[in-house]
Amino acid sequence: MPFLHPRVTAVSYSLEISTAGSHDVIIIETSLHLNRKHPAYDPHSVNRLILAAQAHLTASGNEGTHIRLISTHSGEI
Repeated sequence: MPFLHPRVTAVSYSLEISTAGSHDVIIIETSLHLNRKHPAYDPHSVNRLILAAQAHLTASGNEGTHIRLISTHSGEI
């Protein structure tokens, strides 16, 4: 099931491994600013994206998957 959201530019999956084990990670690239200090940071939009990503994972049966958000904006302050 694809994850579709108006502020998402790409979605990929990775596997993180440590001595304690491993876990799946969904990597979501977004056009939102994620730096809380940036003037364009919108906490409500970020929270809506997080909730949508969590709902997607639950609906697809991937409740144990971690979510990583990455902003497509470079040079954030």
